[in-house]
This record gives sequence, C-alpha cells and structure tokens, in this order.
Amino acid sequence: MTNQIKWDLDLSPCEYPNQIRDFYYKNCISQRKNFSSWVDDLNKDFKNEVDWWLLFPSSRNPNYSKLYHYICVIETLKQVVKKGQYLQIVTSSKILCDLIKNNNSNKLQVNLIKKTNSNSKFYTHFLKSFSFQLFLFCFVNFFVKKKIIKEQVFIHTYPNNKIEKVERLFQFKEKKYINKYVLVPSFIVSKNFFFLSKLILKISKKNYVFKEHYLKFSDLIYAFKLIFRLKKFNKKYKKFKKLDLSAVIFSEINNFKNFNTYVIGILNFKFVEKLRFKKIKIKKSLCWYESHELKGWNMGFRKYFPQVKTFGYQGFSPLLPLMNSFPTKNEAKFKVIPETIIITSPKYKKVITEFNKNINIKIGPTLVFRDIFKKFRKKHNIKHLVIFNEIKNTNVQILKWLDYICLNGVENFFYIKIPKILNMSKEISKFKQNKKFYFTDQNLPELLKNSKYVITSGVGFSSTSLEAISYKCRLLIPVVDPLDSIYFQKLNISKKFYKLFLKKSDFLNYFQNRRKLREKDISEYEYNNFKSTYFSKGSEKIFF
Repeated sequence: MTNQIKWDLDLSPCEYPNQIRDFYYKNCISQRKNFSSWVDDLNKDFKNEVDWWLLFPSSRNPNYSKLYHYICVIETLKQVVKKGQYLQIVTSSKILCDLIKNNNSNKLQVNLIKKTNSNSKFYTHFLKSFSFQLFLFCFVNFFVKKKIIKEQVFIHTYPNNKIEKVERLFQFKEKKYINKYVLVPSFIVSKNFFFLSKLILKISKKNYVFKEHYLKFSDLIYAFKLIFRLKKFNKKYKKFKKLDLSAVIFSEINNFKNFNTYVIGILNFKFVEKLRFKKIKIKKSLCWYESHELKGWNMGFRKYFPQVKTFGYQGFSPLLPLMNSFPTKNEAKFKVIPETIIITSPKYKKVITEFNKNINIKIGPTLVFRDIFKKFRKKHNIKHLVIFNEIKNTNVQILKWLDYICLNGVENFFYIKIPKILNMSKEISKFKQNKKFYFTDQNLPELLKNSKYVITSGVGFSSTSLEAISYKCRLLIPVVDPLDSIYFQKLNISKKFYKLFLKKSDFLNYFQNRRKLREKDISEYEYNNFKSTYFSKGSEKIFF
C-alpha cells in the first residue's frame, strides 16, 4: 500500500511535500488564464456595481483573496489522486475543508484544525478603518485649508511613510510641470495619528488636494454601510469548470481583513462624483495602476467625466502574482480601468496584455528607479544583500531558507533590507538569535552599489530585482513563489544575471560548493544594455 502523505494547507506552498508542491506550482502557472476568464464572466452580472468591482473575488489579487489558491489546491488534488496517492489533508479553513470534501473522492482523509472564531477580528478591522477614516475626515476639514483647483491633471497617489520624502510614486523632476497637476492622496491605515497629522500638514503645503474637502460625512457613512449591501452578492455563481465556488466567493466577500481598501475605492468614486457637481475642469486622470481599489477612481472618471483621458501608470516591472494589475476584457469593456496604460519598457507589453491583447499601451519614463542611470562606483563591501518586499509570507520564507543554510554550516553573513511599509518586527524577532543576520533600513540604492549578490523573490518585488541587476548585482532567487520559476524567462532576461533555487537543499549546496562553480563574466556593455532595455529614461511630458 502506498504511504500516506500529510498535506498541511496552512503552510506556504514552497513547504508542501515535494510530490504536492510540483503539481501545485504547475497549476499556479497554468490556471491563470482560466481563472481570469472565469472571474471576468462573473463581472458581467455586476458591471454597474462599484461595490462589486472593489470586492476581493473580482480583484484577482491573491494577497487579499484566497480564491485562486483554493482553485489550485482542488486542481492539484485531482492530479495527485489520479496518481493513486493517499493523502491526509490538514487545514484550519472550514470553507476550504468543505470544498475539498464536496469535490473529491473518499480516498482523502481531511482533518480540520479548529482555531479561534474570527468575528472579533471582523469588528476589529471594521473599527480600525472607521476610526482612521473619521480622524482623516475631521483633521483635513478642521486643520487644512481647501485649495482652489484649476484645470489640471488629477493624480491619485499613496504618500510615503517618511516625512522627509513624502511622495514615493510620482517623483517628478521637471519643474516646468509643477503647476500642471494635483496629487490626490489616499492613506494606508496607521495607528500613529500624530505622524499622520504631521504628514498631512506637510503635503498640504505642496500641490496635494484632499478628497475629504469634497466629501460629506454622509459619503463616509455610505462607504461603511457596504457591510449591509453585501447580501445582494449571496447567490449562485457560474462554476469554475465543474467546481461550484459560490459559498467560497461569498465567504471571500465577507472577509474584512483589508476592509479599508473597500472604503478607499468607494470614497474615490464618491470624490469624482462630487467633482462633477462642482463643475471642476480636469485635463487628465492618472493613477498608479496596481491596486484594485483604484477601480473606484477610474470608474468614477469614466462615468462622470467621459471626455477626460484616463491613464494608469505602471512604474514597475510586471508583478505576475498580482493578476489585478493585468487588465481583462470586461474590465476594459465596462470602463473600470484607465483607457491607456503607461509602462516603462516595451519588454513588459506582452506580459501585461496576458488577459487582454487590445489594451492601449504607451511607453513612459521610469520615475522611482531613475537613479540607476546615474554614474556610480561599484563596490563589494557587502557580499550578500537580502531584500524584503511588501509581502509578509514571502519574506518569512526567505528567512527560513537563510536560517536553514546557516544551521547547516554556512558561515556567510547576510545584510537584510527590511520593507519600507510592511511591519516585519514580530517575524524578525524570531530570528534575532541568528548572529549571521543583520537587519537594516539603509537607503536601498546605496546598499546595492556596495553589494555583490542580492537574494530576493523574483516576482514578489520584481522591479527591485531588475534594479539590483542595474546596479551590477547578481541575483540569487529562492523559488518561494511558484511564479519565480518563470518570471525572468517571460521577460527574456539572460541567465547570466540570476540563478534560481527550487529547493532549500539546492540553495544549501550552492553555498557549500560555490568555490567549485564558475560564473560567466558580465561586461559593462551588458549591464548598460540591460538598464536601457528594462528601464526607460523617456520624458515626463507623456503625463501632462
């Protein structure tokens, strides 16, 4: 009789048993188009519902919704069972447990680990968002003077959490455009109201316009009353293949862990609606096209200002896991995305048109990463620099890989760059005993100029991976995300610049035997050609 394999679904996919992980990784890659097409069909029933477009199932964002993960699990189960393998499956998710029981054979033994009830968490996330938005609304209206708006380009942005450099996305340099645009900020929930107040007061002196000046308190209440409007989405949905996911979809809709994103999307929509009533002239609309809550912004402009040209800027290389940043046909048809997407390299066009070949694409300058074109002196003071991204689970897995090789005799020292926004203090504390880890928040470009190797996730923070190559670093990529294995191939990046490790044992073997390995030399010309290929200098004129 074949030995039974225990599959703990609460683990990260890279920690699944080898027989399971290989199938799961392949499904994560192969089911993307099927999944996006299926979600796009669901969108038809709610094409005019701004609430629907902001919900996690319609977003296709795996950081917020587990819907795609569940589908990949079920597809993997089908393949494993066909191989005659017996499984013991463990999960703390009741909805996933029920899904497995209803869609698989009796050969599977499913254990459900019960955890604490999540109702209190629901109220916590709801109240955090409400208190944050209420404070924001009151502070702006009581302490910030409302500005007179001319005919300008309206740009949605998320300010930095560093007071010395408040704008992190649209870092324009050409002064001749300074009076041609206004920045409309949304804020990530923070407990530090004192810092938030300082940030608001500082940006209020610059060309920022606050939507709270145009919204009414009733708009705020309307956004939070979303919880009472959700019942209309409790229905039977079209099956994915033969899989009925209606219960899962409604469960995902009622997941309020990131409730503030719903609120931002609704308030963005209401803000644009108010601009129409104020008869304010707008030249263009522009947003950082990544987060799904920006559908509220784009839907508002395309509904209330149909004559205004709408642009979305992807100032980063394509983020494969974030399918929400890859437009679909119905998103374009129902006008919830910008008319034109600006990308920073022709190399990215084929990738971001994965689900819709007819998207209008233009090439624009890189703003955030423009310093790569400055001359610098390369040093190797840091042998191994580890770069975290804004996805917590990915960072934890990289730490586990590093800890594993250190426990197995690797003597290397690792500088670890912590994320800008994501709080990793709790996770980092678990590895404080490892004396080979040095955590730093130093300026990343300066670290890259002084580093020989960079260890990071290929797709989790893809632009940083390419930025590292531009600073003449070689990449070592632990494949902790299924899409890490294909990302560089999709962008046609030479294998000279990176090395992938599919397993922890491969990673360990590399460090133990590196003296025996011969790395191909990379010329100055190849590095410069890489920069000009994957980052565009361009002109800021395209935005104005």
